[in-house]
Amino acid sequence: MPEIIKFSNNLCYHDSPLIPLRQYGSDRLEPLMPVYVPNGYCEGTGSRIINKPEAEAIVQKIVELCNNPRYKEKTMGVISLLGEAQAKLIENMLLKELGVEEFEKRRFICGNPYHFQGDERDIIFLSLVIAPNHRYGVLTKASDIRRFNVAASRARDQIWLFYSVKPEDLNPNCVRRKLLEHFLYYPEKQEFQNIFGMTIENLEKIARDANRSYLKPPSPFQSWFEVDVALELLRRGYRIMPQYEIAGRRIDIVVMGSKTRMAVECDGDYWHGPEKFEEDMQRQRQLERCGWEFFRIRESIFYANKENVIKQLCETLEKRGIYPMH
Repeated sequence: MPEIIKFSNNLCYHDSPLIPLRQYGSDRLEPLMPVYVPNGYCEGTGSRIINKPEAEAIVQKIVELCNNPRYKEKTMGVISLLGEAQAKLIENMLLKELGVEEFEKRRFICGNPYHFQGDERDIIFLSLVIAPNHRYGVLTKASDIRRFNVAASRARDQIWLFYSVKPEDLNPNCVRRKLLEHFLYYPEKQEFQNIFGMTIENLEKIARDANRSYLKPPSPFQSWFEVDVALELLRRGYRIMPQYEIAGRRIDIVVMGSKTRMAVECDGDYWHGPEKFEEDMQRQRQLERCGWEFFRIRESIFYANKENVIKQLCETLEKRGIYPMH
């Protein structure tokens, strides 16, 4: 999922960001799930350190999810971000609570990040382990970054982070703090509640009253053409995200369904010359290999026969199982 892979892109892949491989809709599992354990504390030293309250909270949550129909058939794994004793403690507790059959059915692995090298699970549970009563160092080395990158990229659908310290307790340069802040403050966590910070009535008024010869379209739209296409979809009850960013690339409009989504590209006659078009097509081919489907609209054709273009778009959306929200 984009929210999951975004941490690795920010941490390690600035120049060549990874493209999320998962398609999803409004009914997906929330990708990032932070859980604060206020009574967490550490026991032991070195690689034998454990945080029992954190371990108990993880086991309790796993047992709960194994009984939740939404998690039926989901594979799971637990990663300790400090030593292996915490993972072993959780493994023993899980075997006792779930039994061997359920443990094996879920393909459980409990270990450190490198136990998952080259492997994935649908749901991953991370234990930060450290607590206020424990002296912990600042993790900034390349090996620390690699370890956290592996840990944070092992989940396909959802990742839970259990922690017993607050972000302000950690050094700003520490990779632990970067991970925790990603879970707590990820900028797109509200994307399903607030599409782009504007009601359709406001957008209608702006589009109607603005002098388009010199006024720019409202953010995040990059052209009035995009605004007009968006309004046609919004009036019909579709849920959209304009200028959706994915792995350093932007899609003009993404139309969301309950189980999938589709990209709509607005090819403006002024901006899209041969070089720009080829660049767009290369990006489109990359995203198509990851499961995205595109519908392209030429500006001149849209304004010449708007009803026919939108009719074709709506028919394509319906074939993809994407319907209006009302």
